[in-house]
Order: sequence, then C-alpha cells, then structure tokens
Amino acid sequence: MFLVRIFRDSFIFNRVLKLRYEAFWKLGIYFIIISLISLFSFNFTNLRTGGWKLGFVENILLLEKNYDKQLPSSITIRKLSGVNSTDGDQLLFYENNEGKIIRFWFVTNESEDFVNTDIDLTAEQLIFTNKKTYYVKGDGKGLMIGSYQNFPEEISFETINTLPDNERRVQLTILAETIEKSFGRQNAFFTIVTFSSVQLALYVVLVLLLALVLQLFRFVYVDYMSYIDGVKIVISTMTIPSVISFIIGFFTHALTPVIVQLGLGIILMLIMIKYGKKEFSA
Repeated sequence: MFLVRIFRDSFIFNRVLKLRYEAFWKLGIYFIIISLISLFSFNFTNLRTGGWKLGFVENILLLEKNYDKQLPSSITIRKLSGVNSTDGDQLLFYENNEGKIIRFWFVTNESEDFVNTDIDLTAEQLIFTNKKTYYVKGDGKGLMIGSYQNFPEEISFETINTLPDNERRVQLTILAETIEKSFGRQNAFFTIVTFSSVQLALYVVLVLLLALVLQLFRFVYVDYMSYIDGVKIVISTMTIPSVISFIIGFFTHALTPVIVQLGLGIILMLIMIKYGKKEFSA
C-alpha cells in the first residue's frame, strides 16, 4: 500500500527526494494521517479527561456577588437518580461577570418531551433533572446534554450551605467541576475538533512556507524540482517528527507542535544538503 511505502521511505533519507514522483493526492492523504498521528496523544488525553476545562460554572458559583447565595437546602443530587427534592422544583438566578442572568433549574420529574416543550433555548441556563443535566447557551441554536455518571454517590446542598466558609468554597469548586464533567463527552469532542482543525491549518501553512524555502535551491541547481514537488518532499519529512511527537505527547502536550515544526525544518535541510547534489544537476 502506498501509505506504508511512503512511511517506510521517509525514514530512509536517501529515498526521500524520490518521493516527489508520487501522485500529489497520495501525499495529501498521507499528510492528513501523519498530522493526526502527531496529535493523537493530545486528543486521546482530552477524550479521557473530558476536554478543556471550561470553568464557566465555577466562575458563576464563586463570583463574589453570587457567593453568599444559598443553594436550595431541599435538593440532593444522586449519581443513580439525579435531582431529588423535598420541596418540588427549584429555580435559582445567578449573575455572571458581564451582568447576564444565568438560571439554575432543578427539576425532580423530567417529562418525556421535556427538551422540546419545556426548555427555553434563548435563555442561558443549567438544568438538572432526575435523568440528565443540560446546558443551554442561550443562543437559540441548541443545548449540551450530560449525565450524572461522574457525580459522587450523593451531593447534599444543605450540607454545603452549613459548612464553614473555607470548606464551603472548596465544595462549591468541586460541585462546579463535577457539573462541567457531566458534559465531558461533548466538550471532549469540541476540544478535539477545534484543536485538530487549528493544528492542521498551521501544518498546511508550515508545509507551504517550507516548500517555498526549498525553491531557493533553484539558484544552486540547474535542473530542480517544482514547487508542488517541494510540497510533497516537505510532507514526507513530517514522518519522523510526527512519530516523536506522538510518543512525547503522552508525557507533555506543550512540546508536540514544537517538535513537528523544529524537526521538520532540521530534517528537510539535512536531506537537501546531503542528497541534493546527487539528485539534481548543479
């Protein structure tokens, strides 16, 4: 298969320049795959941990003007049964940093058509029912649906309300993180798509720029490759940095893009300096 051949030959430096004879569409497919390999460790970690920490719930609950607001003491949230209340449904109103009102709605008995009939998509709100959690951004376009899978066995709002200030702040922070983790699957998907899209775009720009740099060798060699052939060579030299990035990424994500960018430039120059004269006419 052509992907295996390109992968193998990209580790053998004296064969890399020959890869310019491969069809462009083959290198295009290879580019996408090798790029995703370099990003795999980051994406895998986000899939496991629930994506980027949003912090929006914590920023609401611990905001100075909201901090003294008491949670409904009649409410308990259980991992297996969701919201339970001795006093029916409860509705709280919080204010975010921009002064926008955010609703916290606790529903003890979610109806079958709850999403379609009872939820106002134009109001930003967090909804907790006996079945699921919901986050409505308020833009009228849709909502995020979560579960109580990551919740502890029981969270008692009455207990949180009666804690000393320092302990209460800690428990509110834990509550906020737990709520956000309930949307982990959708948040992880958003994180992976966003990060991968941005990195792929950056890799495209990097490949195009380095292919342009390669054209400077045209002043050295009479018979030289075209710009498109240069793009193919740059893509093939992504293999080693991407594999290293794949491994290092499980230990630290910060170095992943740097390894690809730096490694790609170094390997490309080594190949051109050592094998350029043999491949092109001076």
